[in-house]
Amino acid sequence: MRRHLVVWVLGALASIPSAGAQGKLAERGAMGTWSATPWIGGGRHSPAGYNWGSTPDRDHLFLGVHLATPVLRAGRFTLNYAPNAMPLIMISNNPRYKWVVTGGISRKVERSRGPVFGTGLSPFGLQGEVNASKSVDLYSMAALGGAWFSDYMPVDGAKRFNFSIEFGAGAYVRMQSRHPIQIGYKFHHFSNMYTARENPGVDGHVFYLGLRWQKRLPR
Repeated sequence: MRRHLVVWVLGALASIPSAGAQGKLAERGAMGTWSATPWIGGGRHSPAGYNWGSTPDRDHLFLGVHLATPVLRAGRFTLNYAPNAMPLIMISNNPRYKWVVTGGISRKVERSRGPVFGTGLSPFGLQGEVNASKSVDLYSMAALGGAWFSDYMPVDGAKRFNFSIEFGAGAYVRMQSRHPIQIGYKFHHFSNMYTARENPGVDGHVFYLGLRWQKRLPR
């Protein structure tokens, strides 16, 4: 199932050029406009399933920036290229190990548990937005990338580098400020995709808040 989702995300990204050729491209005035949305999010008690991550009892904390620029517009719908940068990731309850010698044989044993820190980037992302009302835009998103951690994650025998898959939905709400508030949910999955001896994977139900800023780049 994980591999099917990766194929779906990559296929959707590959379809952007053909979609742009067949559909109505975003208006010239909107092209070259980027939005940056700093966000903070977290999730409690990672779910453990069979097809996805099987590592329970891990909490997530993210500090990130959602980026977006339009590639296609049709009426109230806008399709954005939407990468996601995560300068800080924290996963709780990660095992820490030490070497002990028993009967002349050295072996690794768990000595404690604590947070592991990382940083991530998801350069392959899509976001579809619909202008639902004067003050609310609804969106759905999916992104694929990777993250580098300070220790093996989530267990010994895994890797410091993990692939990252995320998908979810939310809303941009325009209040008195000209910077819309982002409210969203995403399902987040970390896995080394069987490139290491151990690959239990870690999932998270992540809820987040952000503040959107828009900037037109010089031509």
